[in-house]
Amino acid sequence: MADKGSFVLYSDCWPQIEKLTIEQRGILFTAIYAHACGHEKPEMDAAVDMAFSFIAAQIDRDNAKWEKIRLKRAEAGKRGGIASGESRKQEQANEANASLAKQNKQEQANEAVNVTVTVTGTVNDTVKDSLVADKSGNGKKAKKPLRVFADDSYEMQLSLLLAQEMRKNNPNCRLPESLHGWCDDFRLLLERDGRAYDDVSSMIRFCQYDDFWRGNILSPAKLRKQYDQLTLKREEARRRIEHKRNG
Repeated sequence: MADKGSFVLYSDCWPQIEKLTIEQRGILFTAIYAHACGHEKPEMDAAVDMAFSFIAAQIDRDNAKWEKIRLKRAEAGKRGGIASGESRKQEQANEANASLAKQNKQEQANEAVNVTVTVTGTVNDTVKDSLVADKSGNGKKAKKPLRVFADDSYEMQLSLLLAQEMRKNNPNCRLPESLHGWCDDFRLLLERDGRAYDDVSSMIRFCQYDDFWRGNILSPAKLRKQYDQLTLKREEARRRIEHKRNG
């Protein structure tokens, strides 16, 4: 994701923060900035970690919405540039056609040409033949249309979160032009595999924070494939943290 450069803290988080000591609030404040900037977070006790989880989730949702708007604006600008280029090409083509018409005007006035074109088959048949494989296997396989997901759907929110975390690790990473393909993979993860939305969100943050997995999980399909192994690694990391805290 592109560097947003800011984040928002909401006043409705105050009831959780109010229960913390001054020292705990300092650790919480440091953890919030580290999360927003993509840096390593300090160790937190259970109370601080609980308050942090609510605030981090809100920051992630805000960043996902911001990234969605940014991508839409970029796409709109791209379409505008293409339209301008096509308009210039059309003007050039019109000028060329006008010149050619003028050149052939006299010839067309002196000679009448009747052309009869016989077309066998239909356009529909041609289109069908180009999209559907024939029985011999030489045709093209029909492409399954992408399912469209709502902007506020769980699948789209998870896709935006993964894109955001990947861009934190590598601002130049390649992302798909449309996230709807990613959404369909997340749909399978939620519906077919029975994963919970909150658990998948946590797993995305974990795998993109881990030094090894951040370079291997670059799509929801790969996340789904490695989910069981990632679950074991995440629990192992949690046990290490708890052991360190307890001395």
